[in-house]
Parts: sequence; C-alpha cells; structure tokens
Amino acid sequence: MAEETPRLGQFDSPPPVSHEIQISVNEERDLHEAYNDCHKNKGHTNFTPVPNFDLNSLPESFQDQGILDTIKLLAKLTVKVAVRKMSSKRPKKGERGIPSHGSGWLWSAKKCNFYKDRPCVCKTCRSSSEPAMEWGELRAYTNKHVVFNDEEADGAEVIMFYDSEHERDKVRTLTGIRVESSDPEGDVCEFIAVTHDHELWTYVVTIIDYVYNTKSDPLEATSSEELVEQNLVVIVSHPHGCNKQISVGKCLQRCVLRNEGEFHESVFYV
Repeated sequence: MAEETPRLGQFDSPPPVSHEIQISVNEERDLHEAYNDCHKNKGHTNFTPVPNFDLNSLPESFQDQGILDTIKLLAKLTVKVAVRKMSSKRPKKGERGIPSHGSGWLWSAKKCNFYKDRPCVCKTCRSSSEPAMEWGELRAYTNKHVVFNDEEADGAEVIMFYDSEHERDKVRTLTGIRVESSDPEGDVCEFIAVTHDHELWTYVVTIIDYVYNTKSDPLEATSSEELVEQNLVVIVSHPHGCNKQISVGKCLQRCVLRNEGEFHESVFYV
C-alpha cells in the first residue's frame, strides 16, 4: 500500500501528552524584563507571536498561503534551548548553575533514531534503576556560545511549542545528552536530545522530512524580480528566552561562512 503523502494541515497540532544567550537568575521574570529593556538592535522591534502571525504580517508581494504555511512549519521546528549549567571550560566564565537561554531548531531526520530495546542514556535514566527502554534521538542546532560542550549539552532542555504564554500545556521538552559536532569559528553547535514519547518523535521527524524533502516551492507564485528587490528575511526565534516570535525584514548583507553542500550552508545576515 502506498504511503500517504504528508499534508501541511496534518501538522497543525502537536501530539497529545503520552546568536544570543540570555542568563537569568529569576527565570521568566528576568527574561521578560530583558526583552522589554533590550536596546541592542534598535531597528529590530517588530516581533509577532506565532499564533498571531498571518498573511497580513507579510509584505504584500509575499502574502501567499504557501509561504505562510512554510513559515509556520519552520516555526514548529524552532526551539528554545535552556542550559542549566555553565562549563568551566568556557573562554569567558559565566556563573555556574545559572540558567541561560537561546534559540535553535530541529533538523536532519535521517540521523534521528528511535530505539525500543536499549536503556535510554539521558541524565535521568542513567541514574535510574529502571531506565526507559523506548526512546528516540532528535538533532538540535544552535550557537556554540549557547551550548559550549558535552558538559552543557548533558541535561540541557530543548523546549518545543512554547508559542504563547497562555498555552503552556502544549509545551514539550526534550533532554540533551551530548554534542555531535561544533564549529567555534562559525559559532554553531549540533547536539543530540532525546524523548521517551514515540508519538512526539514521529511527529517531529515527519515535519523535518516534509520541510527538507517536499517538492513544492512556496515561492513559485512570487517572481524572482520581486525576491531580489525585497530581499525578504523571516526570523523565528525565542528573543531573550521568551515565547516564540516571528519577525520580518530585509536582508542588508549576506555572508557565507561555509558551504558543505545542500542544507549545510552557514550564513550571516545583517
């Protein structure tokens, strides 16, 4: 029987329960105060919470349902990374034990495995006499200054679906275990996080596979002249560790830091 082709609509709701770093002492209160008081990027002020982002949030030339659906899918893969301890090996020492926060995203479905016959290797299971025997790996990409090394990756929280202050019940959390690869010069880090929830793992892997392998082009209705002229940039992030926001603007400068083939191009935007 042929496998059903994924549809954008099927990703509307997560399954039911079965380069900035923000250091905070008082958790959410500190994060919201930092967000409100930030003057670093004076021209970057228009953030829209994910639930409120619609066609009218896009420039008129890009008000296409395919573009909006693609942005919303990419938003589902955007995560908040919370590191609970600072490594003593950081070049600049932070206050150890104080949480820090940054943004990241989940990717590379081909590298995501689900196991049903071996003990889970997360921090909680390693110290348990009854570790979970069913668990899955997911790959998170963030900045190296957010997750510096294995010491920080072990026990780091990868927080999914934190889209609204009023819908905390939808939030799901993965647990970091180790760094897979990192590049100090490019300030990037890929680390592995795990979940014991097979339904959540399947949901995420299906989205990743759809986003990276779909044959449709959400920009095909927009002429190349319009793309070149407007230099549209869409950013999905957790500014100062707060709930997920989307901002839209123009690219003023694009610099390729490295290129390792399809889906492996690291760039810097201004």
